[in-house]
Parts: sequence; structure tokens; C-alpha cells
Amino acid sequence: MKIRVGNKTIGEDSPTFIVAEVGTNHNGDVNLALEMVDRAKEAGADAVKFQPVNPEASYVRGTEPYEIYSRAWLEEDDWIKIKERTEHKGLVFFAAPADIPGAKMMKRLRPPLVKISSPSMTNVPLQNELAQLGVPVMVSTGMSYVGEVEKAVRNLESNGVREIVLLHCVSLYPAPTECLNLLSMQTMMRVFPYPVGYSDHSLGRVACLAAVALGAKVIEKHFTLDKEMEGPEHRFSADSADFRTLVQEIREVESALGSPYKAPCEPEISKRDTYRRCLVANQDIPSGTVIREEMIGLKRPEGRRGLETDFFYQVIGRKAAKNIRKDESIRFEHLS
Repeated sequence: MKIRVGNKTIGEDSPTFIVAEVGTNHNGDVNLALEMVDRAKEAGADAVKFQPVNPEASYVRGTEPYEIYSRAWLEEDDWIKIKERTEHKGLVFFAAPADIPGAKMMKRLRPPLVKISSPSMTNVPLQNELAQLGVPVMVSTGMSYVGEVEKAVRNLESNGVREIVLLHCVSLYPAPTECLNLLSMQTMMRVFPYPVGYSDHSLGRVACLAAVALGAKVIEKHFTLDKEMEGPEHRFSADSADFRTLVQEIREVESALGSPYKAPCEPEISKRDTYRRCLVANQDIPSGTVIREEMIGLKRPEGRRGLETDFFYQVIGRKAAKNIRKDESIRFEHLS
């Protein structure tokens, strides 16, 4: 399946859809959010993803998350500015609202894609609300079993969603390497007819590159301008330099993956005759001689090639039809 999202496509033979996940790393500052959009563009991202969280709708007053997300709050006018800047830069704007008010705001903003985050994967009322946007839905699957993923997929399908993207995710911050379980992406590829990708919370770039090699069609990586900034997600996010390198390396991996068709590449074809051995006389072989095994060498020839090495046993026992010089390539014309 290939899914069109704004000016990009996800799935099949499309390039990896690379998402700079700002999340709440804007710290409630719209100007910082706008600058992050600019830097994400410069780093080579295809999309910028945010996470609007209404603290009143998502958390109990007085709790630490309530305080964190109260500080990260942006008004709807701010989101309009962010969306406009993102689109002006040629990037895809989308978000993973954590609650019904956020979902209703997405309806008004009309993004080309919406996301359900891992904690919301079992939130049926939120899923139902987001399904009404009529756009592709991306689903992060952290903390879940495949049966729970299937339940979410079936619910979205029952609400008329026909374009779904599934992201493998590990909901640890940062996620240890031994917990990443990247091979589970291939399980989802077999079970579901939708594009599968990877949302990364690990440190460094290795997991993202491995995910692309395993077939991930989307890579989402947390993005910041400064890992030392105040906030819960900056320390395990990629900064601009990290993200730019990640994009370059993903494109290199894509180039290296090539095609599933097993064949030599064009520049390699000319090397077949150069590098492969052929049948060469180990000694002078006079005409009429019955050729024995020790008379035949398997060598790179000098000059014209001889018979391929898989003719070795067919030549043994044949008579030489003419004189064959030592180190001369043995060809059919030399055999009676």
C-alpha cells in the first residue's frame, strides 16, 4: 500500500518518510516551535510532528504531568502559525493529540495526517474522534501486544479509516537497546496490509538505520535544538546535527538496499570475466594427448578466456585436438 500525505508518500517503493518529532520540546514557546520547524527542514526531515496535550483533559490537577503539560501549552492560534510555517517550508505538519479537545482542534486545523500515540492506542473514544478527520491515521504501538494492535486497527477500519500506518515503538525514555525488539516490525508487516515504521526513543542512530534495513517505511525521531534545555524529552532527542546525519545515513542505507532482484549491478558485469577463473593448461599438452586432471589449472587467464570452471570434469578424459601451450586457456576448439 502507498499512502499520500501532503506532498509525500508512505509505503511500497517510496523513500523512508522521516519525521522530526518535536512533541512538546517547544516548551510552550511558539517562537521556539517555529524555529524548530526551520531547523527540521534544514536537517532534511519530511515532516514535523507535535503533541498537543490539554492538561485539564489529560491529567489530574496537582500531578507532575499536569504541571509539565501546563507549561507546554500552546493556544490554537499558535498551532495555526506552526502549521502555516511547516507547510511553507514544504514539510508535512501533523500531530498526536492526547485528548478529545486536541482531536477537535485537529478537525479545525485539517492536517493531512493524524497520529495516535502509544498511550492512546487503547483509547477508543479518542480513536473514534480522530477517525472522523478523514485523513490517514498513524498509530504508535508502544507497550502493546499484537492483539491490541489488531483491535485498534479494526476499530479504525470500522470507522471508515482505510489508510493506516503502524509504528513499532518502545515506550521507555530513553529505550535500552536490548528492549528495542525491532524484528517485531516484520511480524506487523506479515499480519497487517499497512505500511510499518519505527518511532525511536533510543540514544544514537543505530536503531533507526537497522529499522530501515528491516523494511521500515517511516522513521520518527525526537528532535530538539539543545539537549540541555529544560523539559522531559530533550536529553534523548536528536539535535539538528544529529538529525541531519541520521537523514543522510538513512538515504545511504536505502541506496545500499537496492532491489530484491539478485543480479550484478551494471559496473560489476564487466568484472565477471576479469575476476572469475577458467580452465588453463598447467603444462604443454601435445595434440592427441588424453587430458588428465593434473593437466588442468583453474586460473585467471592471460588474454582470451577459456572454458568456465564448471566444464572441468567434462574435459578430463577428452583428447587434445591441437597443441595446447602451458598457461593457454583451454577452449572447445582444443578438444576432439
